[in-house]
Amino acid sequence: MQTILVITAPIIYVLIVLFSAWIGIAKGRQRRGVNAQPYIAILAGLSTCPLVAVLIQFGRLEVPSVEIILPLICLTLGIGFIVGLAYIWTASLILDSAAITSLFVLGTVAGSTICLYFYFFHSQVQELLVSSAWGFLFGVLVYMVIKGPRGAFAPFTR
Repeated sequence: MQTILVITAPIIYVLIVLFSAWIGIAKGRQRRGVNAQPYIAILAGLSTCPLVAVLIQFGRLEVPSVEIILPLICLTLGIGFIVGLAYIWTASLILDSAAITSLFVLGTVAGSTICLYFYFFHSQVQELLVSSAWGFLFGVLVYMVIKGPRGAFAPFTR
């Protein structure tokens, strides 16, 4: 059971990257002419992960070892839930402008790839990233239940 739980966090983070890329590409296709902004935003987001890795190695930054206790897992689960709600709510509100859409895609792709980096290369925070990923997914799904699939995806289908 624990193995299944451990592999779910990377799957959730990859799904966030794919969903954000889909948002950027879908909004880019709605605009007239050639619009490379969403693709550049996706590439910029993906490039932040190696950049963070290089900065960590050059700076010899140490990730502190955190004692994993139930209240801390519940806290990260709650933070992930709030971030998930805020993510999809923000997406439904602000994704009308090309620049804001590209910044949103860049930020979410970058955040997810950095979380994947820390998940695979820094075992000290692996459990916290699992709980925050599940909290994020739960927050997005709760928003979808409250708002309904049409209301939540309305800015993406115009």
